[in-house]
Amino acid sequence: MAKKIWLGILLISIAGLLWAWLAGPQWLEEWNRASQQEQQAFQQQGTSLGSGTDQQGCFEAALASFDQCQDSEYKCTVNNGILLKACWQTSLPSEGFCDNVPAFAEDPSEDDKAWMKDSCLAAGINGSGCRLLMRQKQQLCSS
Repeated sequence: MAKKIWLGILLISIAGLLWAWLAGPQWLEEWNRASQQEQQAFQQQGTSLGSGTDQQGCFEAALASFDQCQDSEYKCTVNNGILLKACWQTSLPSEGFCDNVPAFAEDPSEDDKAWMKDSCLAAGINGSGCRLLMRQKQQLCSS
């Protein structure tokens, strides 16, 4: 009896692996297509938003969108990073936007990390994705 149960589990496992192997490429292609379409929508939204606001408005909109995002933190961070960059490309400069923003460095210092963390806490936003949006602000202000 135990041999039959193990044989059944083995056969089900093999069938599941075979299905995953055959269906995997199609699933990945569909996921990539949907992800690209979503990213294009965030880019268009950012471009449109930027034409009617300034750098600070872009930044606040991206942080608010990130904070309200219901997807995974990774997806929220990527999409709102795209929105932010596109928005800044068409936005007006903001007076004092870069005041007290540390210079961008490839490897953030402990002071940079503290600034990112404190800035996110001051905005009332948790998550490492907020810190990555702060890094984008550093890059913009250092360029």
